[in-house]
Amino acid sequence: MLSRNVWGILLVIAATLAVILVGKFSQSPISESGGFGWDGSVYHEMAVDLAEQKPLVGPIAPFIYRVGVPWLVAEFFPQNMLDGFFCINAVFACAASLFLFLLMDGVIVSGRIKALVILLFVTHWQNPARYIAHYPAYVDPAMIAFALAGLCVLRAIRNNSVSRLLLLVLFCVITVLGTLCRETFFIVAVAALFSGNHFSAGTPLFLSFRSVLKNDAILCLPVLLSMATIAATHYAIPVSDPHNYYDTTLVWLYKKGLGQILYSAFMSFGLFIPWIIYFRRVSLRFFARNQEVACFLFGCCAIAYLGGSDTNRFFSWASPVLCLLCGAILDRIEKQGVAFWSVFSLFMVGQALANRLFLLVPDSTDKGSPVMLLTPLANHFDYSLVLPEYASVPVASTIVLQWIVVSAIFYVLLDFIKIHSEPD
Repeated sequence: MLSRNVWGILLVIAATLAVILVGKFSQSPISESGGFGWDGSVYHEMAVDLAEQKPLVGPIAPFIYRVGVPWLVAEFFPQNMLDGFFCINAVFACAASLFLFLLMDGVIVSGRIKALVILLFVTHWQNPARYIAHYPAYVDPAMIAFALAGLCVLRAIRNNSVSRLLLLVLFCVITVLGTLCRETFFIVAVAALFSGNHFSAGTPLFLSFRSVLKNDAILCLPVLLSMATIAATHYAIPVSDPHNYYDTTLVWLYKKGLGQILYSAFMSFGLFIPWIIYFRRVSLRFFARNQEVACFLFGCCAIAYLGGSDTNRFFSWASPVLCLLCGAILDRIEKQGVAFWSVFSLFMVGQALANRLFLLVPDSTDKGSPVMLLTPLANHFDYSLVLPEYASVPVASTIVLQWIVVSAIFYVLLDFIKIHSEPD
């Protein structure tokens, strides 16, 4: 007889595959560059060069340095690369769901809350299980899967689950592979420094880092490995127009305003935002006990602000850990037995809109001005409406104001039904 965990793993993979298949047969790929998209056209060219055993040389950085996924496509799908990107990313989407399920162990007790967390993750329109049908040729699913795998290993290191040395070697391997897929995996390597929970309120930051160096100096190794991997790819692959991370940061620091960030955050997280604010003490307790998760979340938000134009997508990298946190809070409410289904229903209605649960991702060539109710309520409309960098000020302001009003109502209702917000 299969154990409960094995059944859980099988169900998680089955649910993720079901969402992927529904998307495959209902969602059309982006029309840009024959289905490869903007960044994806670069990854496609890389895969073609790798399949033909040509050296990687390109004018476009930093995309050219992300060799992991294009190499897999070149190795296993040299004849049909668009489907190859879809299949490789489908595997990584399933892996991401699996590692999120493993990350819930010891955090969430209720089986139905675990199922809810997985469903919240896989049904969001910009998370891998759904987004790959629209945009198959991108590398984020691999980075997310390796990030969640790394967070699982870091927690095992903290809990001394098995040999610490063995786990550290495993995390170093994950670090190199994750960084080869996307250089932003560096934030997970940095999160290793926080996995011992050495940081505490009231303690100066430099003293906390000194404690890390004194007690867990070996955790600096993944950071150095990630930096070495980034340096190696930059050295081995010549480009005519190198990417300057410092200039990019300054540009977006100037260009992105508070309104754009709020618009993107609500489009990405929905009711997660008021949920975490209302249960702020529980959330802070969770992050204090899982400081590597807090570091990862902070890193994703920093990249969303400063890393480029795909603010929504960068924010979505953090959605697995926010799903985990919200699930932990729901699990606690269920234990209290206080109006659980009332809270559950309110949360799911709002989050279904944030996830665009029954709506498609529009094509880049679509036009139209749909009804705006927390999200554009249509399948085909001007793509810029879901991109804060290009949405008009009236549209962005309308969506942000709607979410603020809904968040305030949700907050008042939580208070009305007297859900306890204090940690146990």
